[in-house]
Amino acid sequence: EISATTSTVTGLDSQNQPYEINATRGWQDKDKPNIVYLEQVGATFRKAEGRAFNLSSAKGTYDTKIKEMDLAGDVTISEGERFTARMERAHVVVEKKTLASDVPVDVTFAGGQVHANGLQITDDGARILFLNGVKARFGAETAKGDQAP
Repeated sequence: EISATTSTVTGLDSQNQPYEINATRGWQDKDKPNIVYLEQVGATFRKAEGRAFNLSSAKGTYDTKIKEMDLAGDVTISEGERFTARMERAHVVVEKKTLASDVPVDVTFAGGQVHANGLQITDDGARILFLNGVKARFGAETAKGDQAP
């Protein structure tokens, strides 16, 4: 087992944009050297136009051979003030910047909230598919029974 108190992986995605994955602790699987276990994961990716978005989780597993990550524990993806999505686990294909989750997800943004039982983000964030029992709330909240003017 190879272990480090901090671990950083950097590279370029399929759109030639830089990414960086950090962890407070990382160690390599002694039987599968392409597998790296991570604790307190933080990652930064960039969209094609250069805007950054961030991922974080309590722990993760990164496969250096296929460049994919499985994240678990308080997984959060955010893009500045635009939105924040929270879930308990997610799978990330690093080079394509895709994210999939098959557990409940809560997304908040300036215009409202979405709750779903799964999520897929593809096409550099341009396509977001909410899955299995989606509930959405947009605009200002009004109490039940309030009459709109």
